[in-house]
Amino acid sequence: MSAGVSTAWQQVVEALAARSGQEDAAAARLAEVCLAAAPLTPECSRATRPGGLPSGRPPAEVTPRVAAALLDAVRGREGRVARYREVVGLLTIRGAWRPSSDDRYGEIRDQRERRDRALVLVLELGDATLTAMCRYYRGSSELRLTHWPQALTDLLEAADEAVALLEADEDGGRHPGPFAAVSNRPVPWAEPPRVLVRMIACRALKWSANAASLLGDMEQWAVSVRRAVELAEPLAEVRPSMLVEALAAQANLARHVGDRDTFRQVERRLRNWAETGGPERVLRGWLTVASDNAAHLHDYSRAYEMRKPHMPLTSDDYLYVSS
Repeated sequence: MSAGVSTAWQQVVEALAARSGQEDAAAARLAEVCLAAAPLTPECSRATRPGGLPSGRPPAEVTPRVAAALLDAVRGREGRVARYREVVGLLTIRGAWRPSSDDRYGEIRDQRERRDRALVLVLELGDATLTAMCRYYRGSSELRLTHWPQALTDLLEAADEAVALLEADEDGGRHPGPFAAVSNRPVPWAEPPRVLVRMIACRALKWSANAASLLGDMEQWAVSVRRAVELAEPLAEVRPSMLVEALAAQANLARHVGDRDTFRQVERRLRNWAETGGPERVLRGWLTVASDNAAHLHDYSRAYEMRKPHMPLTSDDYLYVSS
């Protein structure tokens, strides 16, 4: 993130934090900033995010302040909008990681507890979109805590709930999801609800494949990868990173089981996509899969050549568990 963009976010956050308890519009804006920080929402690389917020993601050092201010703004408030904002704040806030701490998982456990509280609130709201999102977030925390069975359960439930919404052709009216926290106006940079729901399913399946692999559950690993690829296909134009991640997971599974045809096929597909106008994220995906395939085949010279290009990364390129 450039210094200019970071400074712009700092200015927005300072202005909002100063008046967070004074008006509903400020609380709505705080919720919007929290949502701009969520890995499942658009990063908006243009100069200015539609609606007036800066481009890119809010810097990690200011996001906890925004979430804390949002939780302060809704403390003691009644109504559905206040509960939506509380959920968004609980999903966004995080504590400081202390490498010298005796309890290295303490912050992650606190995060999981906040996500437990968020899920309780969402179940009361009856919003299936946000329920799937909360289960995905909680499953991500369980994964970081190395609670593989719990993580797998949450992630599969999140995927199943999201798929059920897609199959019901839900338009977001009854299950609006996290953007209901910004109640006073539409969010111009938000994607259609079905895109968000499909992304929840894709990410949940990707990480459920990871959990299944750690548990040695080959059948579930294969099922999760297959479903992730199928669900990511329609996102190729609007969110290519989803399909790139799913295909990378497919290649990883293929390498694990010795299916050379499949992991080479994935490599060829990503290369063709990158060479026919695919975005830079696709190029990086191809280079990564090609390097991993080469290393698997003990062609370390080619693996090194594929890893060599040094290209600037955006936050969407880090395949980390959502935080």
